[in-house]
Amino acid sequence: MKEKIVGIYVISYITKGRRFCNLWQKKHFGVFYGCSLCHFNINLECALLRSIVEYKSRHQHPFTLFWRQDSFICDACGTEGNYISYICSTCCTIVHKKYISLPRIIKFSRHDHCIFHKYFLETRELTKQDCKICFKEVRLERGSYSCVKQGCNYVVHVNCVLEHQKLYEVIEDEKQWEELYEKSMQSSIIRVIEVNEAGEATKIQHFSHQHCLVLAYKMEEEIDRKCDGCMLSISALFYYCLECPFFLHKTCAELPRIKQHWFR
Repeated sequence: MKEKIVGIYVISYITKGRRFCNLWQKKHFGVFYGCSLCHFNINLECALLRSIVEYKSRHQHPFTLFWRQDSFICDACGTEGNYISYICSTCCTIVHKKYISLPRIIKFSRHDHCIFHKYFLETRELTKQDCKICFKEVRLERGSYSCVKQGCNYVVHVNCVLEHQKLYEVIEDEKQWEELYEKSMQSSIIRVIEVNEAGEATKIQHFSHQHCLVLAYKMEEEIDRKCDGCMLSISALFYYCLECPFFLHKTCAELPRIKQHWFR
């Protein structure tokens, strides 16, 4: 029978089983330490928690283990936690254990751009935002993921976006993010040859066709023409080729060359 001292408790080794962990406040199956006098039990993972952890690629300062008697609000995700927490004394933040290595940048498959984790959002332009996944309000003074592209107000809860690992990719460095951003912005229109007074491209060179394409506002002949991009009927605002029967909706012609689909 091994013994381990945790705080003021002297707790003895217990065999495997399903018990209630007093630190996690949940039932777990596995190896437990426990005190038979006061019925205090903790699982092996909690008993062996490191007092100081550091992930420089995720957070610039070390986190220190902090045992709490009451609940707290995690600055990383904005939800409540109990007992086990880690604090960064430099940033004055307190987080759940699972978020001490929270990825700073991720590419979520349901959004065109990379999204960044922030412990709070600037409120000069934003007053209220709903999570684009669960559609519930995101507290701007608490942690969330958001898009940094100008004019894009995409914001999601941390727990919502990280719920399914298959739907996001962790971006470890800024260069990788910049490369993805450049690809997502790469236009299918290789060159704009002519524009009208409104600034619309009236003659273009498109990567999908060998000849130049000209903008038209409606189909003059009563023939059911199909878009060579999406294969749907063309009614108004499209590009066509003067040399061969090639047609593209204006919206199809303006699509980016590379677009990540949410179902990958």
